[in-house]
Amino acid sequence: MYSGVFPPDYNKYEAPTVKGKAAHVYFQMHVMDVDRIDEGLMEFSIQSYLSEVWEDKRLNLSIFLGNKEGNVVFPVVLSNYIWTPDLVFDNAKSGHLFDLSLPNKHLRVLRESVLLRSSRFSLVISCQMNFHHYPMDTQHCFLKIAFLSNPDHIVELHWSEEKEELHRKSGQSILLTNNIQPLKYELLPPTSYKTKEEWIAGNFTYLYANFTFVRRISGSLLNVYVPSMLVVFLSWISFWLDVAAVPARITLGVTSLLTLATQVVQAHNGLPPISYMTAMDIWLFACLITVFGSLLEYAFAYQTYFAYKQHTFVCPQRSDIPMVKVGENLNGIRTSSTELSSRLLFRKPLKEIEHRLQNNKMKVKERTLDNLCRKLFPLAFTTFAVIYWTFYLLLK
Repeated sequence: MYSGVFPPDYNKYEAPTVKGKAAHVYFQMHVMDVDRIDEGLMEFSIQSYLSEVWEDKRLNLSIFLGNKEGNVVFPVVLSNYIWTPDLVFDNAKSGHLFDLSLPNKHLRVLRESVLLRSSRFSLVISCQMNFHHYPMDTQHCFLKIAFLSNPDHIVELHWSEEKEELHRKSGQSILLTNNIQPLKYELLPPTSYKTKEEWIAGNFTYLYANFTFVRRISGSLLNVYVPSMLVVFLSWISFWLDVAAVPARITLGVTSLLTLATQVVQAHNGLPPISYMTAMDIWLFACLITVFGSLLEYAFAYQTYFAYKQHTFVCPQRSDIPMVKVGENLNGIRTSSTELSSRLLFRKPLKEIEHRLQNNKMKVKERTLDNLCRKLFPLAFTTFAVIYWTFYLLLK
């Protein structure tokens, strides 16, 4: 039935060159889904239909067309006996051809001597990601496609948009079948280009399908930036607490510091073990420095308060207390040296002395330091935040 399709000297291992000129294969992608982007493994996976169109003038395909306009399915029993492009995906880690119910591939006759092969693949593709601007980063990934054994002087690889009349189609070489938007990223329209590389067997053409992923920052704002900012604000409450409230101020500072340290550890979940600082690391490090600074400020304030208290609250000599000898009567009571010392030193309690000092409105130095930090810390942190967001959102 199909005896007239193949010439007697047909060899399926030889490319369909014409008079020594290279054959041409045109490639097109229909991306159905980008279902996984893994920062830890630095890879992403796609599901797509891959289409290759080429011309093989050695075959007599007119017997399949007849009076039809074209686009006729090529018999499956003959597909293993014709030459087909030996495409490889150079930077793919793994992949498979869908075979639910039956293998998802077919071969069609577009017109006389022109064939179209379409296959549905799931590919896991390696991507060298850069996290310097994480989580305001943009990842540029690509799929690299080439021939395995046919150099350019035998078969040359092209994107489909380079020669529209061969397969009677126009448009882009990489098409999205629907509005694909991964959860954590915004997928920009894919672009295509090609390069040539020199190997021992000759020059090979490589097709590049570029996928640009722009990370959505809303998740990081809710999970990292806003909570860390609130922790920093919480640490500033200590400036309004009394210096003598040691447990309150120490607990507030240490709790804020430990909370930020936990956020630093959690911020790297899902990322590979990188050796450089990300934008999020810079933000959290600045928050840690701010909280640590507020805790350090309290140490200086309390030291000043303690020194001032030691200097002020030492009981001075009282001129209104009479000097008596041991054994003499004091208001008719015979006293010992111990009783005398107790009565003389604690005639006026410490609380009375402190009350007198407060009524005199004596200026305390540690309060001046707290008042200064109430303005200095918010001003410094606000300046840092403005520079940070200006750089990473506008000047990156």
